Amino acid sequence: MDGLDASGLADTDFIWGSQGATRLDLVPLLAWEMLGMSVEPVFGIKGRGDGRLMFERGEANIDYQTSAAYLKGVVPLVEQGDAVPMMTWGALDGDGNVVRDPTFPDVPSFKEVCEATPACETSGEAWDAWKAFMIAGFPAQKMVFLPNGAPQEAIDTYTVAFDAVLAREDFAELSEATLGIYPQMTGEAARKTLTLGTVVNDDAKAFVQNWLKERYGVELN
Repeated sequence: MDGLDASGLADTDFIWGSQGATRLDLVPLLAWEMLGMSVEPVFGIKGRGDGRLMFERGEANIDYQTSAAYLKGVVPLVEQGDAVPMMTWGALDGDGNVVRDPTFPDVPSFKEVCEATPACETSGEAWDAWKAFMIAGFPAQKMVFLPNGAPQEAIDTYTVAFDAVLAREDFAELSEATLGIYPQMTGEAARKTLTLGTVVNDDAKAFVQNWLKERYGVELN
């Protein structure tokens, strides 16, 4: 890569161990395609740990891991010179914008790499679809929420309880060991993120359905 521009990777053939095109792996598959990269998935692995083992054995030459798994299993590979971090999927700020992952502040987000790569755009159907799935699969999975229509008293009780947990002096230290350095959301911020990750416009939905069918032969009803 020349700086953040991923155009230099367009001529490289990548192999990647994937759990499936309609799983959480949709996020990297779509991101890499948006960047103009040629990534051939080998579907059928049981988890991202298996994907990392493929990378370590030389059976794959690109991979992604959750923050916790990266810190535990991939940082040693980086320190040994066997792996190079390219980007993170990013995190969300309070307004729902994709920003740098606070656990890896020196690594650019996908949004930054996309903005620097002529083949990629941070607007339109592909971006809307990618962002929605990223939010649903990554930041939003760390939220706790109640069913629609739950009594306001219950919502208030849970919000107060979780705010009290977040206010603990040792929460950041305990959370970092498990999740990484991520602000946790309650109340309106959590509702906003939940909406961003679950409400996808019709054009973006149609894009994903067509893309999955054309690229991987997967038809969704």
